[in-house]
Amino acid sequence: MIEYAKVILWGVSFWEVLFKKELEKIIAWSDEEEIAELVKYCYDKYSDMHPDVLNEVFGTSKVGVTHQRMNSYIHGRTMQNVNHSSMS
Repeated sequence: MIEYAKVILWGVSFWEVLFKKELEKIIAWSDEEEIAELVKYCYDKYSDMHPDVLNEVFGTSKVGVTHQRMNSYIHGRTMQNVNHSSMS
């Protein structure tokens, strides 16, 4: 199902409101393992486009445990973005 979710997210990535809505739906039907994969995928693919949405959605209670496990990964991606933007 995660592969299908990736297609959906890519299709709505141009519109922040719809992207957030679809991401929340995907999380609702995903198990913990899928959410961990989704967190990594979304931060890799969409952290430049929708960082606030990702931080808000992945900070919710259903994904809280997974989010804590992925926190170091997320922090690393965020710092990379800051470093890239400061180099420009």
